Amino acid sequence: MKRSIKILSCILVVICLFSFSEKDNLSKRKYEIKIIPSFVAPCKIEITTENGSGNLKFTRYKFNYDTTKVDFIKTFKLTKNEMELFSKRVSEIDWTNLKDKRKSNMDGLLVYAKYAENGMANNFQFDSPSQNNDYNKILRCFVELSKQKVRNKKYVDYFSKLNYIER
Repeated sequence: MKRSIKILSCILVVICLFSFSEKDNLSKRKYEIKIIPSFVAPCKIEITTENGSGNLKFTRYKFNYDTTKVDFIKTFKLTKNEMELFSKRVSEIDWTNLKDKRKSNMDGLLVYAKYAENGMANNFQFDSPSQNNDYNKILRCFVELSKQKVRNKKYVDYFSKLNYIER
């Protein structure tokens, strides 16, 4: 009897550990973009999601083309509605197959993007995307969500300088 209880306890522990680790692995995602405009200081937007909740981390750097000195950094908790909208919008993009897409000029902006989920990752970069392609959708999605979370007047003005992204 004692042996049966020990065996059942071990099986239950293994099942619980397996289900928790599977749940954690399946629901962790990280999205990151670093926007380097030619006309204002760069910023980085990181969005992490796990088990239906998420955070947005916004970093703005001090100087044009310099991502070493931070002017502002803050992490914001995303609401359930914000998470659902973000998840819906990013699910329309095939993140795993996006490739580098850069033109030779640097008039506009350069974006470095990273995506990680379930042990898979994709890093790519692009510049000044045209309307209605996946690269532009990525920018709009990140910038719009950041504008909702970062309410400081200085950064609202900053986002308005990036407004051509939303065309």
